[in-house]
Amino acid sequence: MVAIAIANGVLRQALYLSLLGDHRARQLSTVTLIALFALYIRWLMRRWKPTSRRETSTIGLTWVVLTVLFEFGMGRSLGRDWATLLADFNLMAGRLWLLLLIWVLIAPTLLAPRSPETRRGSAP
Repeated sequence: MVAIAIANGVLRQALYLSLLGDHRARQLSTVTLIALFALYIRWLMRRWKPTSRRETSTIGLTWVVLTVLFEFGMGRSLGRDWATLLADFNLMAGRLWLLLLIWVLIAPTLLAPRSPETRRGSAP
């Protein structure tokens, strides 16, 4: 997922930024990243075949924690202050990063293939 995120960031800087400006480029980049992650997470879930909702929830929570740690760690190492880093979480200002984190949290559960044993409310 890191490679996908970096490629998406390069695309934002190389293409979207000059066409849309920083704010809109970040919004489009976030939406694009959500879509790319959907494809990748669906592929992973089909490969890993988690057996329970608890397992998919743990995967999603782990990814969110790692993503936040990476973002803050990388941001701080590049000299960004806390206010700048936290600004990405402000939905009221049109910053969509929080939506990506919510997606990463729930996507494993939503995109994992369902077997009869893991479907809630299914008849045998």
